[in-house]
Amino acid sequence: YIGDKIEHVHIKDGTPWNDPIYHDWKYTRLGEGTMPNKEIVKLLEEKKYKGYISLEWEHLWKEELKQFPTDINWILEEYVNYMEMISQ
Repeated sequence: YIGDKIEHVHIKDGTPWNDPIYHDWKYTRLGEGTMPNKEIVKLLEEKKYKGYISLEWEHLWKEELKQFPTDINWILEEYVNYMEMISQ
């Protein structure tokens, strides 16, 4: 319904915490969570979306992401590889 109004998209992945009180999500590497990112990208492509899809990687304040490298080159390579994989 809002396809032609979208100008910018953030992408991330995660799973819900197994705690009914904790409303936030547990972040994961792209592809390891339950977010339907492939379906989201497919819908954007079907609607001829030409805007940006920005990675949201909050490793500075999300404890569960601190186990991964903080090197920007590693983060961007992971993102590019993931986006290429789901766009096929």
